[in-house]
Amino acid sequence: LAITDLFDTRFNYRTASFTELWESVSTSQALPEGQEIEDIRFLVPMDIRVGGSFHPDLGGLSFLIDPTVHMEIANFVPLMREAKIAKDNGREFTVRLGDVIALGAEVRLLRIFAVRAGYYQGNFSAGLGAHLLFLDVNVAAYVGPKDPNVKLDISDGDLRNVGNVGLTAEVAIRF
Repeated sequence: LAITDLFDTRFNYRTASFTELWESVSTSQALPEGQEIEDIRFLVPMDIRVGGSFHPDLGGLSFLIDPTVHMEIANFVPLMREAKIAKDNGREFTVRLGDVIALGAEVRLLRIFAVRAGYYQGNFSAGLGAHLLFLDVNVAAYVGPKDPNVKLDISDGDLRNVGNVGLTAEVAIRF
């Protein structure tokens, strides 16, 4: 169970010129006051998440193959807010299963390599990893729909709704 951004996290933006920033930092080691921007505000809504994982004990076989499956139910508070706004405006509101459930799986091979896959809010992800002594190498990619209201279907090779594609790589030294 996790509660994030308790009572919402709000960001208010201010502007300052580079000269003001430089002078303030060099003289007082602080950021300048700047001028408030009224029309730009950002809010990260509070959320409640409930999740769990299943890691079967394969005994001696776990050295060769070690699977873990994760599931999370999230977005309770943001979806309740959207439903209330829709109801107040006389609109119908439908919650899709993909809006609230996140699924992931990881299979470790020989305790060195990892293969991962996941699904979260319409985005599919997959990745590979390796742990070599103190060096970790991970590569992951995700693909999601351009329009989150349209189902992503790439089974027939139709990629018209694919719009979010990303790739990340990480190399880390861990002791």
